Amino acid sequence: MPAKQAAEWTSSEAATLIGRRVRTTMAFSGVPADTTATVVRVDPGSRGYTVALEWDLTGRETPLVDWFRRSEWDRIIETLP
Repeated sequence: MPAKQAAEWTSSEAATLIGRRVRTTMAFSGVPADTTATVVRVDPGSRGYTVALEWDLTGRETPLVDWFRRSEWDRIIETLP
């Protein structure tokens, strides 16, 4: 039986994600499915750390950045090689 994954990231776990390229597996909040992004920062939250993704969207004056908890990430984000 696989070990249960922690509910949220620790500081060191989140920090290892900075600079990683990812994509979303489903559309949400104006971000189409299969859109790529870069992890640009990590922030402490009330139950662990969140990571900020800057989406590769064209036609915007300012970048779109969304923050994710690990549970959200696990549902709709895929890390690229």
